[in-house]
Amino acid sequence: MNNRQIFLNSFLGVLGAVKIKWNEITPEFVKGTVIYDLSDIDETQDFIWKITEFDSPDKKTQILMDYIKTENLLDIDKLRKSINEISVPNLNHKEMKKSFELLFDISVTMIDEGQEGDFYFIHQ
Repeated sequence: MNNRQIFLNSFLGVLGAVKIKWNEITPEFVKGTVIYDLSDIDETQDFIWKITEFDSPDKKTQILMDYIKTENLLDIDKLRKSINEISVPNLNHKEMKKSFELLFDISVTMIDEGQEGDFYFIHQ
C-alpha cells in the first residue's frame, strides 16, 4: 500500500468509510469506491484523488489525521474543537499548525454516474 492509500484509509475512514475498494492507482491519481455499510451494496461512493505519491501528505499530516480519527474529533467533516484546543502527541505546535493547513487544503473528488462533482474535505 502506498502513502496515498494509507492516508486515504484514515481520511475517508474518519468521514465514514468502513472499507475502500481500490479501483485504479496510477502515478497521477488514485481511484476507488468508499463503502459505508458492508451489508448494503448501495451505501457506496466512487472517488478520485488527483495527487502523485511525491505530493501526498507527509508523515506529520498522517500523524495528525490518525489522531483526529482515534480521538473522534470530527462531526461529519468539521472539527469538534478549535485547532488551539488540540494537542497531538509527537507534533510540536509549529508542525501541528502546518499539518492542519495541509489537511484543510485536501479535497478528494466524488464521482457520481461517471461525473466528478462534490468533494470530501475537512474543515474547522
